[in-house]
Amino acid sequence: MVMGNEKSDLIEANHFNFFAEVNLDAIEGNTTRIKKHLSKGSKLLAVVKDDGYGHGLLEASRAVLLGGADYLGVVAAFEGICLRQGGISAPTIVMGNSEPHEAGKAVAAGLELAVFSKDIAEALQGAASAMDKQVGVYIKVDTGMGRLGILPQEVVEYAGFLSNFKHLDVLGLMTHLPVADAEDLTVTEKQLSIFQELVKTLREAGFRLPCNHCANTAATLNMPHSHMDMVRVGLGLYGYYTSPSVKRDVALAPAMNLRTRVIHLKHLPKDTPISYGQTYRTKRDTDVAVIPVGYNHGYIRSLSNVGIALVGGRRVAVAGVVCMDMTMLDVGPDSGVEVGDIVTLIGGDGEEFVGADELARSAGTIPYELFTALNGKVPRLYLQGGQVVGIQTASWGLRE
Repeated sequence: MVMGNEKSDLIEANHFNFFAEVNLDAIEGNTTRIKKHLSKGSKLLAVVKDDGYGHGLLEASRAVLLGGADYLGVVAAFEGICLRQGGISAPTIVMGNSEPHEAGKAVAAGLELAVFSKDIAEALQGAASAMDKQVGVYIKVDTGMGRLGILPQEVVEYAGFLSNFKHLDVLGLMTHLPVADAEDLTVTEKQLSIFQELVKTLREAGFRLPCNHCANTAATLNMPHSHMDMVRVGLGLYGYYTSPSVKRDVALAPAMNLRTRVIHLKHLPKDTPISYGQTYRTKRDTDVAVIPVGYNHGYIRSLSNVGIALVGGRRVAVAGVVCMDMTMLDVGPDSGVEVGDIVTLIGGDGEEFVGADELARSAGTIPYELFTALNGKVPRLYLQGGQVVGIQTASWGLRE
């Protein structure tokens, strides 16, 4: 997505030196294409946890719902409550841990929850009974993630425990597939087999379980037989595949451009050290540009000496260690770069593109970290139909 005049004028008017452009059309389009890819009868849960993977909780949620998502997925009850306060009433599942003291607010907000302990089940029953409501719950099963959830051999007993609570509606089972984006899917197939057998066992025992789900983005794209009643897609909604092994049958469009400006420029001779530790030395006489971006904003320090940026449609290197509030770029001799020029850290500039996946590989991490590390100090400009339709400057509590 190349910046148009409207965006440039708005950026200039607001004097943003570091900002993210979030293309809501891309999120909506990714959602629509993924939804069309699903097996017949399978619903789509759009994962919008952690501020919509850094793209904005409310904005991303509205975009995925326009694209056809059936459910929203958050990690904690407070995120679901934020959705409700933002006017979003779509079915929402709290997929992470919920504490008993959160039960009342979760039930009042009409949230559905993953459950895997007796304490939270009892608290939800108490809150729902007091409000005379039903609350939908999903038994979270640990089939190989080693994180949250009960073990497969505990599922029948726990389901029986839940059946004693008339205000809890056990809607299904859920599990997580940690290596569905691997080239070898043997482990994932074994997990899927265990999970499907548990669903069968409980249904035969009289549980309806209308909505069972285990497929993440990778499984959704790689394993159509894992779609079951619903899939949970996260990174794919924002335009990225989770690994090189994931099939590209569904075209995805990256939704975020991360941009900044040159705030200082200097010409330095060959063999000049740059930044803390002097780990970078200029290889020739060159121009070095300073940008007002650092790990304090979420531009992670592991991009030191390996990050790539775009200036004037050219790829340039991060020079030296990423500082707390600034980073240096080696923009080359006679660069023609000037103070105030736009620098693209993630996304496109002309025909060149630097993807979050490329940067993540260079930094030894994953795109998820790059996106979610971006904090409220980074303004978000929301684009729709090629126009800026909203600005979020969360660090100052301002929404225009």
